[in-house]
Order: sequence, then C-alpha cells, then structure tokens
Amino acid sequence: FKIFSRLQRRIFNPILQLARTISLVSKDKNYTVRAYKQAGDEFGELTDGFNAMLGQIQQRDASLEKAHLELEHRMQDRTSKLELEIAERTRLEQQLLQSQKMEALGQLAGGIAHDFNNLLTVIMGNLSLARIQSDQDAKTAALLQAAEQGAHRASDLTRQLLAVGRRTFNMPKAFDLHEVVTEVVQILKRTIDPRIVIDTPSPQVVWLVHADSGQMFQALMNLCVNARDAMPDGGRLQIALENVTRKVHDNPAVGASPGCFVRLSISDNGMGMEPDTCRRIFEPFFTTKEVGKGLGLGLAMVYGIVTQNKGTITVDSQLGQGSCFTIELPRHIENKADAAVPAELVVENYEPSSREGTGETVLVVEDEEQIRNLARRVLEQLGYVVLEAVDGVHGITVYQEEQQRIAAVILDLTMPKKSGLEVLATLRRLNPAVRVILSSGYSAAAQKLDLPRLGVMAFLQKPYVPNELARTLRNVLDQTS
Repeated sequence: FKIFSRLQRRIFNPILQLARTISLVSKDKNYTVRAYKQAGDEFGELTDGFNAMLGQIQQRDASLEKAHLELEHRMQDRTSKLELEIAERTRLEQQLLQSQKMEALGQLAGGIAHDFNNLLTVIMGNLSLARIQSDQDAKTAALLQAAEQGAHRASDLTRQLLAVGRRTFNMPKAFDLHEVVTEVVQILKRTIDPRIVIDTPSPQVVWLVHADSGQMFQALMNLCVNARDAMPDGGRLQIALENVTRKVHDNPAVGASPGCFVRLSISDNGMGMEPDTCRRIFEPFFTTKEVGKGLGLGLAMVYGIVTQNKGTITVDSQLGQGSCFTIELPRHIENKADAAVPAELVVENYEPSSREGTGETVLVVEDEEQIRNLARRVLEQLGYVVLEAVDGVHGITVYQEEQQRIAAVILDLTMPKKSGLEVLATLRRLNPAVRVILSSGYSAAAQKLDLPRLGVMAFLQKPYVPNELARTLRNVLDQTS
C-alpha cells in the first residue's frame, strides 16, 4: 500500500494533472493556464517544459492579435481615406457636370436672347413708327402704348434670361429702389403662400441709387423666393429701405466703406442657417437644397449683381430664428445729365426734326431683313440715303464700291460668312477714319469689347427704338474726325 501511495503521488498524480491541463488547453484554446508542478524530478521538468511551451504559444497569439488589430486599423484608415477620396471625386464630378450644364445653358440662353432681341427690335421699332406716323384715336394710341410697354418688359426678361448663364450686362441708371420693391411685392402677393405675411414698413424718402434696375429686381426676387422656401409653414417676410450714413470711425461690414448708402433689408423668421452655412452661402454651387432642387447659383448671382453695381451684401442668420440679408448701394448724387431719362426708354417723344439727316449716305450691314427694313424706313424718313448689305461679305463689297459717299456704317456684330468684328477690321484697313456704329443683342460690356481700341464710334444695343437709332447716328456724324 505504501508503495502504491508513493507511486500515485510521484507518478500518477503529476500525469493526471498534466493530462487535465492538456485537455483544458485543447478544449478551450486557453493558453493562459499552467500545469501545477509538484516536484523537481523528471515530471517537474516535463511540467516546466509544457508551461514554457504554453507561454510561447500565448506570446505568439498575443503578437498575432496585435498584428491583426494593427492590420484592421490600417484597413479602416485606408478605407476611410478611400471613402473621402471617392466622395471628393464624386463632388468634383458633380460640380463639373453642374458647371458644364450651366455653360451649355448660358450658350443656349445667349442664342435665344440674341434672337429675341432681334425680334424685339423689329416689334419695338415698328410700334414706335406706328404711334408717330398714323392718325389714331385715343383708344388706338393707348393700345399701341401698352404694346410698347409690353415689348420693353420683354426686353427686361431677355436680360434676365442672359443672367441664367451668368452672361449679364449692366445698364445702370438713377432710380428709386422703392420702385423695385413695389414691383416685387405686387408679384409676391399674387404668387406667394398666403400664410406668409409680407411686411413693408411705412416708406420713407430714400436717396436715388445708380444701378441696373432690372438686375436689382432679379436680386430682390431671388432673395424673397429663398425666404419663402425657408418658411414652408408660413411666417413673416419683411422688406425695408432706409438711408445710411457711415463715418470713418464706424464699425464697417465686410467690403463696406464710409459714405452715404441706401440699405435694402430682406428678413424672414424661417429656419435660419448655421454659421458654417452663412460663411459659404454666396459660393457658386453651394446649396442646402436637395439634389435636383437647386444649382447653388442663385445667391452667387445675387452677390455678383450687387458687387457689379458697386454695392455690398451681408447675411445675419441664426438656426431656427430666421435670416436677414442686407444690401447697401451707394447714394447717387444727381446732376443734370443724370436727371435725364434714358433716350431708349422715352419712346413717346420721338423728335425727327432734331435727328434729321442732310442727305448723308449710311450703309446698314444687317443679316436680319426685318431689322434692315426698319432701319431703312427710319433713316430715309429722316433724310438719309440708305445702302443695305445682307451679310459681312456683302457689306465689304458695298463699302469698296461706295466708299467715297458713305458717311457712316451701322454694323451688326453677329452675322454669317464674316462676323461684325472681321468686317470692321477690313473696313478700317480700307479707311482708318471710317465711322462705324456697332450693334448687337449683347452689350459691349458683356462681350468685353474695347470700343475705342477697335475704332468703333458708338454702340447700339438691341433692342433699340427709332429715337435711339436716330440719336446715335446723328451724334456720330456730328463728331469731328
């Protein structure tokens, strides 16, 4: 019995203990357990060896786990970078598509506007002649006047069409901003959600500004539409005007300077914006609207219009409380020249006696037959001799044949075969002193034309009326060489 007990303690028990540890490791893959060493004999050495092996396996597993975690982190980091790169590439691709779309739209709008302006030149010119020449009763005169006013409004719409493609041109004049506010409010009251209350504080007398009234109408309408969109459940839209005098020591807004200004404020109590949105609100292509509901160009165009008219625009907004856009335009100091109403708008006081010719010969180079006919009728009635050319090549031929008696050339800018600029260059080679009036549906500023450098003596913006045609031609002929 004693021998058996000693064998059990010295041999069987260590073997059983080692077997249990091996079974535990094999079953649970738990390499943190250790076999119990009972003696320093051969079984003790075996236990030490086994435990050392477990330690090495544990260390190996720990290293593998660490390497695995590092690999996962690197994969996650790389995946995040790839996602950011893909998102940025997608954003740039969308921006490029929007830019290409706007460029195509601008070209389309420009072509349509050019054709519209040609048509409006014929319509406005013939209406003006009809009012002047025909015997008419008061009712007929009123109808013709209404038609003329509609044609002028169509001309303004054509200019707004050009603005869609950011191909705007600027026609500043002195006017009262109350006129623009009144027109916009009248439109809004007919079209806006009746749950939105439009508030225009009692008008005060404000200074005149020198800006493009059509552009300011567009800018104000755009801001009011944005305010409407910010109040889907109704609210209050306020449009206010006031005079502002800012001194040197006053705290200026961004881009502001000392002086006298007319301030136009458009405020709402809608959703408002976060500071980050306010900082980017005037950036092209930036929009908070859903995809397909906005290109992010509206406020960028407003900013461009205001700055083009030498003004400033700022925004103050708080999330959940509303927004306020503030436009400031410099006060216009009126003088006698500025006080006069632009001739192209005064269609009712066509004064042939002050525009009459004395038999001078004028070459009209225009590919639109109706515009040529209109110009010929107007000028012949004023006492001019008119030669016509149907395109640029024909115009050069006629000028070469009749150069000695041609006093001035009215030259369309966009024509087949040869453009107006190509014809102009040829005419100036033939005669450096040639008197040329360039005409186009786009403004000279929009096309970045340097008229003095080109040798052009005047620019006739389409659509024009007979009074403007006669006045421009007479002014050119009266200039000394």
